[in-house]
Amino acid sequence: MATLKIIIDTRTVKNDSSSPVYLRLIHHRKTINIKIGLYINAMHWNKKLQNVKHSHPNAKRWNITLTDKRLKAEKILLDVENDVNNLSAHELKDKIIEALYPHRKKAEKQKRYGLFEFTNKIIKELETANKYATSRTYHYDILAFKKFRKGKEIYLDEIDYDFLKAFEAHTLGRGVKLNGVSHYMKTLRAVLNRAIRSGVLDQNSYPFRFYIIRRQKTIKRAIDKSYFTKIKNLSLNKETKLWHTQNYILFIFNTQGMNFRDMSLLKMENIQGERLVYIRRKTKRIYNIKITAKAKEIIDYYSKRLENNPHPQQFLFPILPHSYGNNNENDTKMYNSALKYMNDLCNIIGQLCGLKTRLTTYVIRHSWATIGKKMGISTNVLQEALGHADLATTEAYLDSFEDKVVDDANSRITK
Repeated sequence: MATLKIIIDTRTVKNDSSSPVYLRLIHHRKTINIKIGLYINAMHWNKKLQNVKHSHPNAKRWNITLTDKRLKAEKILLDVENDVNNLSAHELKDKIIEALYPHRKKAEKQKRYGLFEFTNKIIKELETANKYATSRTYHYDILAFKKFRKGKEIYLDEIDYDFLKAFEAHTLGRGVKLNGVSHYMKTLRAVLNRAIRSGVLDQNSYPFRFYIIRRQKTIKRAIDKSYFTKIKNLSLNKETKLWHTQNYILFIFNTQGMNFRDMSLLKMENIQGERLVYIRRKTKRIYNIKITAKAKEIIDYYSKRLENNPHPQQFLFPILPHSYGNNNENDTKMYNSALKYMNDLCNIIGQLCGLKTRLTTYVIRHSWATIGKKMGISTNVLQEALGHADLATTEAYLDSFEDKVVDDANSRITK
């Protein structure tokens, strides 16, 4: 059975202290707020009578408007009384909106997007901007929801708390870890936030007001500083793939756990005297790092090597193929291939040093921060995270310190 009431939503307050008044439809245990176009200060609202108090100068006019809209909506419920249980809450809402605002019917239908349709729109925009890695994240994460729906489209305004809980239960039941579910949910949340900003989804239909994205703390993967000494002392044949990997590991460790993508894109122009200056690819933050003795030794070798073996893009390290640099999807594939190759070789290096856990570029990055923490370096400088409470928070904290503070920390960790 469908029911109607008129409510004021005090969660939203405009600058003039007024809040929106809605016609609330409840059907099949689903609640939908329908805009009426009225804003009023909560002090003038009679919650019990569901109307404007007589103390307001426009009370009579506004109450006539409210009564008119409610009667039109109730007439719709009477018209579909015999078939109401076969209609969804959104179908009822559409009928009510058509009765209240007949001239809006076409516009409302034009603005109603499906999840997969709207996501494809975002993906095309990302590809146009050469953000292929992000576009693939959207593609594969939303694909999980498409499989859950068995390919059937779902409108953005039909995604509610119950849908999210059902998807969570289904996905966990398939053996996906909680953090995997969290990743899917974050992408869905990004899609819905974009839809709200684009005006195709009403913020009252936003399900993440009630659903909390849960995460499980991951097992810490940092390795002890002694392993970096073992890696440094490995005797490997010069210019072999493992010898290069040894250099890359030590360079990442000596440059504050530099991200592998940023390392692979370094050019000689990033070397400015005794400092390494570059823009973090992911966050666009400028890094200004003092070059340690070991990092300088590695830079000196590869700068001379670059003179004899130039790369079309003038990258310092011979990591990416010569065909890289066209800002297309192939660049992303080439980088991902290089990262996998690097991680496989890192793991071999780790095994040569007696490491029982898998060594990757992420573990190196994580270890730099964890070693610093164990040495007593302020967590405000290191934060919980390059190995990971929240990477964004970590970088925000690092932003607030002078370069010398971070330089001193890096010197102590890599010494």
